[in-house]
Amino acid sequence: MSQIRFQRLISDRGICVHYDVAEFQEDLAHLKAHRIPVEKIVMPARDELHE
Repeated sequence: MSQIRFQRLISDRGICVHYDVAEFQEDLAHLKAHRIPVEKIVMPARDELHE
């Protein structure tokens, strides 16, 4: 997936294109603390990876 396509994908999901590693780590910690399965949220759909 190209960088532009990835940026469009995260933008379509309402995620800021300038989302950084620290914010990602905070979000992961929140999900884990609330026992929310991370893989269901982090992984894009298989068809989105191969577009």
